[in-house]
Amino acid sequence: MFEIVLLRFSKFFLILFIILYSNASIGKTGDVYFCTTEHVIEINKNKKKEYKNFTFKFKKNENSLVFGQGGYFNNVMINDKIQDIGGGMETFQYMGKDSTVNFWFHVGDFNYTFTHMDLIRAISGKCSIFN
Repeated sequence: MFEIVLLRFSKFFLILFIILYSNASIGKTGDVYFCTTEHVIEINKNKKKEYKNFTFKFKKNENSLVFGQGGYFNNVMINDKIQDIGGGMETFQYMGKDSTVNFWFHVGDFNYTFTHMDLIRAISGKCSIFN
């Protein structure tokens, strides 16, 4: 009798865990993220330059990130989804078609890089889902 009750409680808590930590409870397709940079750095021909921090927003679509108007990411679309992991550890990565652009997001933190010949841009900061 005790084993049956224990088994039912185990199933109940497993189902509850799956519901609470599924992709639906975290960011999902169509969500808009509002972000603030913490570091904006450019290295061009071995010269480092730091820029002022800024805010931006983007929309997470099924296979792309679409950025808003204005600033560095003015109407940019990063259109190759590499990975998208949910389950309470929201992580996604998108790259540009030519692999010079890389955008990582992990549980509120983001890293963006652009690399080309002798130019590197690196931007990092924090994002939250815009309600």
